[in-house]
Amino acid sequence: MKCCAGCFKDRGARETVWNLAEDDDGLCDLCGQKSERLLAVEPESELAEQFRDMLSVFSLDDSCSQTLYEIFQETWDLFRHISVDAFSRFLETLFPGDERVGGLLRGGVRLDPSPDLDDRFALSFFGERDWNAFSEEVKHEHRYLAEISNKEVLSSLFNALEKIVEPEDGSWYRARIWNDKRLQDINEKELKEAPANKAAEGRMSPRGISCLYISDTPEGAMAEIRASRHDDVAVMEMKPVKPLRILDLSRIDEISPFDENVACGDLASNKGNLRQIKDALTKPMRSTDDKIEYVPTQYIAEFARLSEFDGIGYESVLYEKNGKPTYNIASFASFDEAFERCSLKLYRVSQSELTSMVRQEVS
Repeated sequence: MKCCAGCFKDRGARETVWNLAEDDDGLCDLCGQKSERLLAVEPESELAEQFRDMLSVFSLDDSCSQTLYEIFQETWDLFRHISVDAFSRFLETLFPGDERVGGLLRGGVRLDPSPDLDDRFALSFFGERDWNAFSEEVKHEHRYLAEISNKEVLSSLFNALEKIVEPEDGSWYRARIWNDKRLQDINEKELKEAPANKAAEGRMSPRGISCLYISDTPEGAMAEIRASRHDDVAVMEMKPVKPLRILDLSRIDEISPFDENVACGDLASNKGNLRQIKDALTKPMRSTDDKIEYVPTQYIAEFARLSEFDGIGYESVLYEKNGKPTYNIASFASFDEAFERCSLKLYRVSQSELTSMVRQEVS
């Protein structure tokens, strides 16, 4: 049996299969498509070991109605379009005569990420709680001494989301509404992060702790400050002066069980938690919202800061350019510490809809 990289939706699986495959122009036995590189599906192979790890988070449970095919795809979202029969033949080829795998293919299956531990929530960030319960706790019960149940696992998966932003990667932008003021009156200091004694509540920073919020496009920076039609907006273009270690939340759905240093049990236990953290950190907030809603995300941001990240990266939900969300960073590193100014311009917003906002430079 041979498979191709195109069988897999998961980034890590595609890369692994492509790298292990050999030039062999033919049909894939798993998906039926023609491919220029095919990998022989063999027992005791690197592919078999990886799948053994992924299968280790499931246990046979005849009281469960889910099949292995269903729960495997629900948990790992690994394959593109393969039949149940092809999936079974694939595993039987990787694990010929394996009684455990055979039992999983025939019976009901449940997710059991920590089968060697008494507590099935042992690997979850929040223990038996979910993100919503954790959020309520830090908002209304134990704000400063609230505990993440498994900080080591959270730290490990955050490390898998590391992105290094280099000085040569391009420009970043920060904006401020500048109505009824002249370009020559704009001071670089006005567009830096607020000093600690003036730092207001933010999604990633509590009152009194500075944070520099920047975007990869001028329009994205304007959208984040809710600039609207006829507003004059001062925009500073800047570049990093050193590499920045960023926790890239936009890649949460790209974490793969094939990634080095990602334990399958850790990932299976926390995929839902990671998505909830991402949703909470990227949810649009209005000026009228109660600032207490920032507390859970401030807690996570503080964990990232103490884990030696220089900031948190996330996709904007307020502005898209060419169908792609702009990318924002909440930088824990200050402007003076990590950035240099490239330009300082004044723009006028000529349309009211942020999704089609156009900027016009004014003198």
